[in-house]
Amino acid sequence: MTTERVKLQLYYIIIPVLLVVLTPVTAAAQMFSIGTAGSERRTIPEHSLYFGIEPASVNFYGNHTFGPSDVRYDFEGTLYRLRYETNSLQIYGATGSGLTDQNDVIFRSLGILLQGNLNLYTRPSFAWTIPLYASTDYYMMRNSQSANTSAEFSQNRLLFGLGQELVMRPAQTFRIRIKSAARYGVSASSFGASVGTAFAFDQQLRIYLDRLAGPVGINAGFDYSYNRFMTAEDEFKYNLDSITFLIGISF
Repeated sequence: MTTERVKLQLYYIIIPVLLVVLTPVTAAAQMFSIGTAGSERRTIPEHSLYFGIEPASVNFYGNHTFGPSDVRYDFEGTLYRLRYETNSLQIYGATGSGLTDQNDVIFRSLGILLQGNLNLYTRPSFAWTIPLYASTDYYMMRNSQSANTSAEFSQNRLLFGLGQELVMRPAQTFRIRIKSAARYGVSASSFGASVGTAFAFDQQLRIYLDRLAGPVGINAGFDYSYNRFMTAEDEFKYNLDSITFLIGISF
């Protein structure tokens, strides 16, 4: 058995173990979020659901020489995103397409992120924390020629990281959340059974108008995301930049 196949098997073993281990940690982290005591805790919705429009850019940065029959996935396009967020969990996915010199590229992604907080300063109207992250996600890019072949860009990632988060609550029904984070880890090719690395940097802004109609509030958000795929296969070395405009509800 090759070293890369051993790494790939370990990758799929680590993911479920990681999720089981960190779930109680991240759940406990919610206890230290802003407004944890008594009525303050009850006035802050715990769940948010978003829909987003995401202009995205994918660019190749490797040294691979592409032949006439090879597939390149550089594109500028618009993705459509759904996100579910709590203080300790994020589930997210995106779909869309972009036009290249060769063909339309179909893009898909799906991921889950767990967060635990190290609290630096916490008050009912202000919180400053260092979030600790573990995430697993899947990215796919294909066109009509490369679908379900070894030429398809198909990467499974397992990333760990940390960041900084500020939450401001100037009024009972108004909150602002600002967050930045960097994550690094492994990226496994679905078809090549090879393992490389990946890096992600994210910045988020959330504005919450809580409990406008019973438990339901309205949210808006802005995300910037940079992803670098340092894959074992040189032809799959891509950078992904995207900006997401989000609208959603809290409950």
